[in-house]
Amino acid sequence: MILVGIMLVTDLIMVAIVAAVYGGKTKYQSGMILGIHLPKEVISQPEVVELTQKYKRNSRYFYILNLMLGCVVCPLGFWYTSILMIVWSIWFFEFIFGSMKSLYSAHRKLYEIKIKNGWGQNPAGLAEASVPDEDYYWRKGWYENPEDLHFWVQDRYSSTNYSLNIGRKGGKIFLAVITIGTLSLFIWMCVMFVRMDFTPVRLKIDAEHVKITSGYTGAEFDKDEIEEIKLIEKLPDEKFVRTNGSADGNQWLGKFRGSKSGACRMYVWLKETPIIEIKTDKYTIFINSKEDGQTEKWYEKLN
Repeated sequence: MILVGIMLVTDLIMVAIVAAVYGGKTKYQSGMILGIHLPKEVISQPEVVELTQKYKRNSRYFYILNLMLGCVVCPLGFWYTSILMIVWSIWFFEFIFGSMKSLYSAHRKLYEIKIKNGWGQNPAGLAEASVPDEDYYWRKGWYENPEDLHFWVQDRYSSTNYSLNIGRKGGKIFLAVITIGTLSLFIWMCVMFVRMDFTPVRLKIDAEHVKITSGYTGAEFDKDEIEEIKLIEKLPDEKFVRTNGSADGNQWLGKFRGSKSGACRMYVWLKETPIIEIKTDKYTIFINSKEDGQTEKWYEKLN
C-alpha cells in the first residue's frame, strides 16, 4: 500500500515538473523559442505559429495521457511488486524518451525554418553581435561542439540545468556510462523483485541443521538453537518494521523488527495460513508456504 502511494505521488510530481519545464518552451524567452534564437519580429510568422501551436497541443495530449498511464500502472503493486516495477520502468523510459523526442523534433524543425528564411543573420551572413548564434551546435536538440573545451554548458531548455557537450569524446563516454548504468540499475532492480515474488521459499531440514532459502535472503541454524516453535494462524499482534527486504500486499520477505519479537526473519505469504514461528537466540523466524499442507509438514519435521 505504501509503495503504491509513493509511486503514485512520484508519477504526479515527475509529470508536473517535466510538463512545466519543457511544455512551456513555446514562449519567447531570452530571445528564444524552443531553444532556437529568433528575432522578435518573426515570432508571429505563420510557420513559427503553426509549429509552436502544434507542439503545445501534442505536448498537452502527451502529458495528460502519460499522467493517466502512470496512475493506472501504480495499482499493480497490490498484485506483485515485481510486475509494478517492470511495467513502471517501461512507462518511465517511454515518458522520458517521448518528452525529449517531441521537444527535439520541434526544435530541429524550427532550426530548419530559421535557416531557410535566414532569420538572425546580417547581410554579410555573420551572426548578429547582440545574439551569438550558437544554434548550429544545438541543431540536433543537444549541444555538440568539438571545438568547445567545456564538458558542461548551460542547457537551452532550462536555465537551472546543464547539458553535456556531446561533441567532446569525454561527453560521449560520460553519456554512455550514465545510460548503461541507469539501464543496468533498472534491470537489476526488476530481476531482484521478480526473484522475491516468484522464487519459492524452501525449508531444508536434516538431523541437526535447518536451512531456509528464498528469492532474497535466507537463514541457517542448528536445531539445538531453537528455543521455541509453534504453529500460529496469523502473525502476532504487534508492529513489524521492514529493515531489509520486501513487504507488499502478498508477501513479507527479508529482515524485519517487531515491537515485541525484536529481530525477525520473514518468509510469509500474508494470505496463507498457518504460519510457523521459530524462536532462536538470534532472531525469530516466521515462515509458511503457498502449497497446501506444506507448512504443516515443515512443522512436523521441526518437532
